[in-house]
Amino acid sequence: MIEEVFDRNFMLAAIQEACKCKKGNDQFPIGAIIVRNGEIVSRGHSKDKHTNIPTDHAEIIAVNKACKTLGRLTLSDCTLFTTAEPCQMCLSVIFQARIQEIVFGAFRKDLPMRKKMITIDQLVKDAGYEVLITPGILQTKCLALFRKQKLLSKK
Repeated sequence: MIEEVFDRNFMLAAIQEACKCKKGNDQFPIGAIIVRNGEIVSRGHSKDKHTNIPTDHAEIIAVNKACKTLGRLTLSDCTLFTTAEPCQMCLSVIFQARIQEIVFGAFRKDLPMRKKMITIDQLVKDAGYEVLITPGILQTKCLALFRKQKLLSKK
């Protein structure tokens, strides 16, 4: 029960971060935070459609900021909270940083982005270490971000 409240509270912070995404250009409203010892270490929100930099995804921005803040390459004592299931590019960076837990809200299959044939469960097998995946935390609220920007139809 404590972990569930912990996950929900930090996911709310990721949702707040997603709300910072600029509207327009079909920018996906994705927010991410990195938590260490119960404290937020870094935050990031997607801005690739506005910067025209393909790696400006919320998760990568948060990982880069956390590494800089902590002064190290690995984040093995950290948890990543993100409003959407990370893409393959983001997962590669997450695995490189050796983040031990990924908590996400919305599943990619429910979002208006490029569908992938490979799931997070399949990709995590290639991480080279054990990664805990906690999916679907505040999923409805995360999907609402896309509906609000009219990127997803109302159901």
